[in-house]
Amino acid sequence: MTPEERTLLHESGHLAAAVVLDLEPTRAEITPGNRDHAGAVYWRLGDMTPELATRIAKMTLCGPAMGTGELPSWPLCETRSRDEKLVSVIINHLGFDEPKYDELQLRVWESNSLASVQASLHRKRDAAPSPLGDRAGGDRDR
Repeated sequence: MTPEERTLLHESGHLAAAVVLDLEPTRAEITPGNRDHAGAVYWRLGDMTPELATRIAKMTLCGPAMGTGELPSWPLCETRSRDEKLVSVIINHLGFDEPKYDELQLRVWESNSLASVQASLHRKRDAAPSPLGDRAGGDRDR
């Protein structure tokens, strides 16, 4: 797999998780050839609550889960990657210990399955009102 393909998988993991976790992604970018900043996903940041912080940590871990198939090991190190730094700051703020981080990792793996992501996206699609109103399914009779 090329570095660009790995970055694409990594950022798509963040983006899919941001959608599924209702983080309202606003932009995703990939910068080929830039090792220090290969890509990013941006989202709307509301009032920070422990629940929102946990969703952000989970979304952040979905990048490496998709890109390399690995998650940062305990103890987290703020100098290994930007993702690991963000997760480290969040879990330190929330007071996570190793068992609590292990539980977060398990939830990432459970939610990172293709079937889980597809089901969540389909539920969101089916629950959202169509911008086309009654014509959402197309005009099949014409």
